[in-house]
Amino acid sequence: MEGGSSRAAFQMRLASMKLDAGVLPLKVQVHIAAKNVQSMRAETRFQDGLAELDAGEHDLVFLSEIGRSELPEVLKTPRQGKLYLSGGFAFHGVGSYIAPKFCKSISGICFHAISAQLCILPFSFHGRKFPTYSWCFPTSWDNDSVVELYSALILMLETAMPLAAIPILGGEF
Repeated sequence: MEGGSSRAAFQMRLASMKLDAGVLPLKVQVHIAAKNVQSMRAETRFQDGLAELDAGEHDLVFLSEIGRSELPEVLKTPRQGKLYLSGGFAFHGVGSYIAPKFCKSISGICFHAISAQLCILPFSFHGRKFPTYSWCFPTSWDNDSVVELYSALILMLETAMPLAAIPILGGEF
């Protein structure tokens, strides 16, 4: 399967998805960002990066190009924010950062490192479920097994819709 055709099929399938018309809209304000952190390779830069995340005004930050460990990690930042990292090889890992104040207002956090390029961090906020996906999307020159992650994403989004969950997707596209 070619990456370009997978991407096109994914976009067509995503466009066809509809939220249940019976679900009432939820109005909440969450500040979200995506950040490439490839510059945080040295331990001192990593610690500086944690301080920068803690000092920011974002509730949730999707991180890409993390190269800390081969294994998933969950870390606390100096100000008690939480960092969820997928692990991975050659700085291809992804992750999510949750700010300290936002950590106190959400519940039901359950971290899943699916692969180096995908981790899921579902949580509840104001009575609604929010599955978040930190993703490093494959390029057209990646092999078929990586490109198949598009199919996995469709399945995850289709699963979230009937549950009236609000999926949030961030990372490197």
